[in-house]
Amino acid sequence: MSPRESYPPQQVIDRREKEIRRRMEQNLAYYSAHHDEIDERLRELDQEPTVESVLLGAGSAATITGVCLSFLRGRLWLLVPVVAQYFAIEHLRRGTCTPMRLLRALGVRTRAEVEEERYALKLIRGDFQELPEVSGEERFEAARRLTEAVQHQGA
Repeated sequence: MSPRESYPPQQVIDRREKEIRRRMEQNLAYYSAHHDEIDERLRELDQEPTVESVLLGAGSAATITGVCLSFLRGRLWLLVPVVAQYFAIEHLRRGTCTPMRLLRALGVRTRAEVEEERYALKLIRGDFQELPEVSGEERFEAARRLTEAVQHQGA
């Protein structure tokens, strides 16, 4: 593998992302016919680990473990938190990092993908029937406000 190639290969990630999308569409089709099960699915989505939560948890655990082991076994263990924090900075700057690519290849969804399914299920359930009809320029503004609401809901 050349230095410019990434691991896992982009084709693997692309294939997995298509599988994730297909699985979500199948879920939505199923719950469109089984409205009574939507509440349970929403609870499952609340518990589903996302790429972001796994990265945060693993990075925190690696940092704490590395610092503790450096006290017990030697300073060389400080490389563990350095590497973990390097990946955190890489993710912050680039929006991706090697551990994220590995998680994606394993089929772990992003928070945005989980939220997309959540709000599609709420739409199927009829949660948004009370929203007023809008047209023209108001649509863009309404979509922007809804996007902001979704982002704040997930935060």
